[in-house]
Parts: sequence; C-alpha cells; structure tokens
Amino acid sequence: MKNISSVIGFTCFFLLMVLSKAYSYNFKETSLQPFQLHDGDRVVFLGNSLMEDDQRYGYIEFALTTRWPDSDVTYRNLGWSGDNVFGKARSYYTPNPGPYKLMIQQLKDANPNVVFIAYGAVESYKGKKGLPHFRKGLNQLIDKIDSIGAKSVLLSPLPQMDKRTSIENLNAHNNELENYTSAISDIASQRNLRFIDLFTPIKHLNNKVGLTTDGIHLNEMGYYYLTSLISSGLDLPKRNWSIEINLSNGKVNTKGAEVSILKMDNDKTQFQVKDHYLPLPAPPLTQDLEVRLPPLGQNFNKSVPPFIEKQVGDAHRIKITGLKKGCYSLMVDGAQAASASAKEWAQGVVIHDGTSFRQAMQLRYKILEKNKQFFHQYRPLNRTYLIGFRTYEQGQNYKELKELDMFIRRLEEQIAELRVPQKNDYQVVAVK
Repeated sequence: MKNISSVIGFTCFFLLMVLSKAYSYNFKETSLQPFQLHDGDRVVFLGNSLMEDDQRYGYIEFALTTRWPDSDVTYRNLGWSGDNVFGKARSYYTPNPGPYKLMIQQLKDANPNVVFIAYGAVESYKGKKGLPHFRKGLNQLIDKIDSIGAKSVLLSPLPQMDKRTSIENLNAHNNELENYTSAISDIASQRNLRFIDLFTPIKHLNNKVGLTTDGIHLNEMGYYYLTSLISSGLDLPKRNWSIEINLSNGKVNTKGAEVSILKMDNDKTQFQVKDHYLPLPAPPLTQDLEVRLPPLGQNFNKSVPPFIEKQVGDAHRIKITGLKKGCYSLMVDGAQAASASAKEWAQGVVIHDGTSFRQAMQLRYKILEKNKQFFHQYRPLNRTYLIGFRTYEQGQNYKELKELDMFIRRLEEQIAELRVPQKNDYQVVAVK
C-alpha cells in the first residue's frame, strides 16, 4: 500500500508539473497585447531584401498606414539587401563607424517605437552550425532595440520556391530555412514578442502562384499577398465590406463600412458609403509603377489570382434584392464602377472600382515617392564624398541631404490626407 501511495503521489506531482508548464506556456502565448499603433508612433522596417524590396512596392507600409487613418504614424524602411543580424551588408569603403554600429546608429536616428525585424534568410546558408551565432545576434539586436524604448515584431524568412535548382538542393535549403524560422519563433516566445510566420503559408502554395522574381525575392504580387499574412499575424481584421439592401421591405444590412441610405426605389437606389479602411490596391496590369489610374470601370483586381484575392480580402460586395427585371449600373461619385442584371445584383456583385480604390492607388504612389526620397537621404550614392574620407571634395554638399526632410515632410502631409476614407455617393440606376 505504501508503494502504491508513493506511485500515486509521484504521478500527481508529475501531472501537476506538466499542467503547470502547459499553463505557463499558454499564458505566455496569450499575454501579447493587441497590436496597436498610436498617434506619434514611429515604425521601422529592418532586415534584408525582404524589407528593402518593399520600397519598390509600398504594400507593407500601405497596409499599416490605412489601418490607423486618424493617427500620424511615421514609417522608415531600413532594409538592406544581403544583410544579417550583425548588419554585415551595411559596409562602405570608409571603415568607420563599421557595419553593426552603422545599423544601430540608423535605428537610433529613426527613433522608433516599433521595429519589424526580418532576418534569417542570409544566415540560413550557414546551416545548423550557424544557428547558435544567429540566435546570439538576434537576441543582441533585440536588446539594443529594447534599450532605445522600442518593441520588436519578428518575421520569419521566406521559403525558396525556385525549382531551377535540383529538388534535393531546394528541399535541403528549405529545411535550413525552417530551422531558422523555428529559432526565431522560439526567441519570440521566450521574450514574449509577436512572431509572424511567413515561411509556412508561402511554402504550402507549392509555387502554384508566381510570387517571386527568382524563387527567392518577392515580386509585386508577392508583396500584395504578403500583406495578408502580416495583417493576419497582427490579428488585424480584413478590410472588405458588404452592403445588402432589400427594396421590398426597406431593410439594410452592412458590414465593414458606414452606410447612409438616401433613396430606395426601383429606378434609382442612392446611398453614401464611408469605408472603415481603404482597400488594398491590386498590382497593376503593367509593372510600370509610374502608370496613372486605369480607365473608369476597369477591374482593379483583374490580374489577381482568385486564391490571393480571397486571402487579401479587400473586396466590396453589394447585394440588392427586389429590383425589377433588367440591367442596372453602379455609379460611384458619378462614374460607372460596375454593371449587372437584377438577378446578379440579387446574388451580390463584387466591386473592384470606385473612388476609394482610386484614392488608395494615389496613396500608394505617395508612399513610394516618400520612400524614394528617404532612401536617397539615408543611403546616398556618394556617401564617401559627403561624410566619408573624401569629404574634402564634396563635404559642403552634405546639407542637401538634410534639405530632403522638407520634401519628405510634404509627402507625409499628403499621405495623411489620402489615408483617411471619404464619404462616397453610390447610385444603382436602371439602364434605359
């Protein structure tokens, strides 16, 4: 009996320890505060080419900017292609201050509250033997970010999707990338930081959708899709909205937007809509990012594969029942945005055009221009002549870099105006 009691006692103690650890783990997982940006916050994107390349597309910044349209939040992209957690790629011919010190100085100059960190892809080529060094470097970098009063958000590396190499090499590299993803996840859990897994969902696409330029670096469609993963990782709601109008009984159901009904009858149904968030502008049909807005009535999402369109979830859907048989056009602020039969309207019509889509496109262009100006300021091509060992030749021109502040501020003022959704007039009218 004594032995049985001992066994029971030990078993209870063991179960208590297991449950205690499980509770502690769950508490750590759920102790993260909801992600929120506030007026006056400063966000920095730090990492390798995953961050730097988004300056060409502006999707990550756009996705965050439009989530808090009433808050003045500053964004700075400090991504550097080929970089690692020790800032190795941030080197110039001028020896001082040194790559790592330069990275930390750039961080301090940006004065962030939040830092999105994307490392691990470059380090993964070192394999498992490089993991301890990477862990040490990432923890050291987070410590530095903590010391300047900012919070870190950790992003995993992307999988390699290029099958121009052998399947054996591809699988071997992705196994290493998965190991580094796990290491980043572990560090985030240990330090109670938010972690966003980009590796797993993109790997599961099995290269069915062209998201990269070379299997490693994302293209414009890749960054468009990436915003849905980041938004999901931050627990942000999708930005789509729906409006259902029943002309027979006058009932209106809305989700994701503010709607004011002005008139309801069969010949003309008129209402005003204000989006909670601007829609995410889909990649244009041309890769020329300087292209202006497409013709009225053109489907903005024509080039987006259905799977990605569903994941991003920014569509506007209008359903109107009780219309007489015939064809009806949707006019947004006087311009045609869609046309469908009464039967199609009763089933629900997805809208991909209108004033808010055009406003979103204009906002994205402003973000791209602002990022270009900042890039020229913090990474001038002639840095050696401006602040390096050849300043005796052109050092007097250093003041011109500071003058870029004026252009950056002006662009940020324009961004502040464009990021706020406006009330738009919608009319569904019978086509005579």
